[in-house]
Amino acid sequence: MKTIKFYDTSALLVKEKFNFYEEEYVISIVTLQELENLKSSNNTDEETKHRVRKLLRFLDENLDKFIIQPKYEESLKVNDEKILSGAYNYGLALNQNETSYYKYYFVTNDLAMKALAKTKWLKNINVTIISEEIKQDTYTGYKDIVMNDQEMSDFYSNPTKNTYKLLVNEYINVYTPLGECVDNLVWTGETHRSVKFTECNSMAFGKIKPRDIYQRLALDSFKNNAMTYVSGPPGSGKTMLALAYLFQELEKGRIDRIVVFCNPVPARNSAKLGLYPGTKDEKLLQTQVGYVLSSKLGGMEQVQRLIDDGVLILVPAVDARGFQTPPNSGVYILECQNTNIDILQMLLQRIDDTSIVICDGDHLGQIDLVEYNSHNGAERMSRVFRGDRCYGQVQLKTIFRSHIANLAEKM
Repeated sequence: MKTIKFYDTSALLVKEKFNFYEEEYVISIVTLQELENLKSSNNTDEETKHRVRKLLRFLDENLDKFIIQPKYEESLKVNDEKILSGAYNYGLALNQNETSYYKYYFVTNDLAMKALAKTKWLKNINVTIISEEIKQDTYTGYKDIVMNDQEMSDFYSNPTKNTYKLLVNEYINVYTPLGECVDNLVWTGETHRSVKFTECNSMAFGKIKPRDIYQRLALDSFKNNAMTYVSGPPGSGKTMLALAYLFQELEKGRIDRIVVFCNPVPARNSAKLGLYPGTKDEKLLQTQVGYVLSSKLGGMEQVQRLIDDGVLILVPAVDARGFQTPPNSGVYILECQNTNIDILQMLLQRIDDTSIVICDGDHLGQIDLVEYNSHNGAERMSRVFRGDRCYGQVQLKTIFRSHIANLAEKM
């Protein structure tokens, strides 16, 4: 049976993938006009304009794969009703020509549009009215698997068999039926490698040992992958682990410098304090970037000394366009949930093959600007990079900062 979906503008804007082999897609000419207007309207925010431009490019490149519905009642004044009249005309033609061989859907994420479709325009034709919201990403970089004795025996007897359908560099935590975690492994693409106990040791941070299995996985990913995204709630140890590892690698001579990329934004719903005084570095050191580095490295003077020696380079996103990361750097992208796709893509494109990369953030809970909620840079990075041999991802779960911080996470 053929599946035919008629998309309005709201649903088309959030559509991420089109399955041209199994579905046919219909768009009203009015929707194309709306998209062109959104692209240049002064009332459209920049994030939406970006999405519109990207969608229009995709449509232009694939226009022959879509069915454009040019017909609508020209006497109508409102675009929503013009689109619905087009959906009605198309559905009516289907009813007359292919009654038993298709399933027809009208797709909208607009509640008013859905109400108009159900109560007026589409109530007399064979159509199903649906929404297609973006599904929240749940990938953590690992799977927690409970195994009984037989399952455990089968698993360890066949280390080259990807029984639990892991992506490359995805971890598996093995639990007994009683809830005891007995092993941590990672799928390399060929076999399961056991995660050995690891720690960081540097003069700057001292000896840092993982405080739970998730921090253990993060350190393993830092060690074995060119790029790691470590996510988790505030106080889970993202920054401590990342900086401790990078300073260890710096002191051992495996990297020559640390480059910190950041996109400083105020905390969600907080008051803006205006412009900070001073040079670029001084401005950055007065934001959360400086406070983090200062608290970990023993004061602002020590941070400034590292900057003066060229060992630490701070690069705000606004200056990154012309920046080229020096070879053999340890790159730390701080709070990458506070970026959109364009910004994070630009930062990652500054990095060469001799460098290692650690991104931290929490795109599920710490996005500070509303415009970064949709088309979030960290979420898109995760979707694109996961499964590649260069990339690992670990979501930290436990908040170690304090009992109060732990309770605050529930607010």
